[in-house]
Amino acid sequence: MKRFTLFLLLLATSMIFSYAQQEGKWVAQGNDLLPQDYFTWDLSAVSEKVVWALMRKDVGESIECKLIRSVDGGTTWKITDLNSIAPNYVVGLFALSDSVAWITTGNKTTVQRGIFKTTNRGETWVQQYSVLARPNFIWAPTVKFVNEQKGFFIDVWGRLVGQTEDGGNTWTTNPLPIPSSRWYWGQIAQNNWWDVKGDTLWWGTSRSIAKSLNGGKSWDLFSLNLPQQNTIQSIQFNPKGLGLAVSDVVTVGNYTSINETVILQSQDFGETWNQLNTLPFPISILTYIPGTENSFIGISGNWFTIGQQIGKYTTAITKDGGNSWKIIDQGIPRNAIDFVSPTVGWAGRVPDFDYGTSNPAIFKWEGNVSTGIDNTSLNNVNLRVSPNPFSQQSLLEFELEDSQTPIEITIADLLGRTIFTQTIKRPNAGINQIPLHITGPSGLLSLSLKQGQGVKTLKILKQ
Repeated sequence: MKRFTLFLLLLATSMIFSYAQQEGKWVAQGNDLLPQDYFTWDLSAVSEKVVWALMRKDVGESIECKLIRSVDGGTTWKITDLNSIAPNYVVGLFALSDSVAWITTGNKTTVQRGIFKTTNRGETWVQQYSVLARPNFIWAPTVKFVNEQKGFFIDVWGRLVGQTEDGGNTWTTNPLPIPSSRWYWGQIAQNNWWDVKGDTLWWGTSRSIAKSLNGGKSWDLFSLNLPQQNTIQSIQFNPKGLGLAVSDVVTVGNYTSINETVILQSQDFGETWNQLNTLPFPISILTYIPGTENSFIGISGNWFTIGQQIGKYTTAITKDGGNSWKIIDQGIPRNAIDFVSPTVGWAGRVPDFDYGTSNPAIFKWEGNVSTGIDNTSLNNVNLRVSPNPFSQQSLLEFELEDSQTPIEITIADLLGRTIFTQTIKRPNAGINQIPLHITGPSGLLSLSLKQGQGVKTLKILKQ
């Protein structure tokens, strides 16, 4: 369709990227609550005290599902067995309070998908919706509520979207945009896969982002130009209309490129989308952090069992809507994430990963996302290289506020080999001009300016 703009700004777009510890860290919760073969399928945080998580394990051809719930911030947990409700599997979870929640289910025997609701903390469940699946397509719908009465579900496999105005007792359905045979979609963690703000819905595929302004009655499709077989795995918006959509999987052989992230940004509630610089680490899913302006946090690892030999599983935070990122940790895969404030958030675990002897069921954020960002002094720094492209001589220009902290300029090729470096102990407070003399082969280079813990990069081209 019309309003998608692809910015491949290889020569002029810069990105801040650094490691950090001070924003916070993940702390294991619910140690030995469940056997090690359980993993998190979905997660829904209600408040700083209340969180629900859907846990499952594979048992031969069948699946066992349990809910875990805490009402005291993770100090104690209650386990609810769901196998009698959904003999085969539960896929989605959405909680509205400490007692009210919905799950979405699939049943291989009856080939049905359903939505169930509890109003008594999971003690009993009432089925509110049921639909027959198409043969071989029995994946469950995913559900979200904006208040106690209004909610929506998306059933991609059934090609339906539903809306309720009475807490799920009755549903009105409309058709979803029918994807072609070459479209793909990946519902890794249901709550992170799509987003709802009022009556506006968003979800993504390998070829488009779908948006509805009227609860699913009609849709606009915004065409994408993603790498082959990439698919939008997560879309999240803040209340003011800034949204991010991410995809970290390119299907090449045995998923040999789960090590970077295609990231799209919208600043107008999804009317237009711009492609930002590809991140050099995977972010599978993300969530907006309530109580902040433009902060999002992303995690990866849900593809662990497929690409475990190559995944750089990462937790990373952006405070400026995706333009700059800080890595919090790498090497520990996680799945499903939800935050309720800058200080409280939760993330789940993946299957078949050894989390150590503590065997946590879930992870809780410890720290404050609103503090400790020490690269903000570079957020407004504009790196300029002229001419660009260049032959051997060029001029780097930038303006700084901090003249007390040394800066380091590094230029490297795409293999990471340093071909130029210069340290300036006392930069100017104001405009700085640095002559560059670069010899060697032509090609695309990465220029980095580092001051303190902040790093800003710019792609330049040597002819």
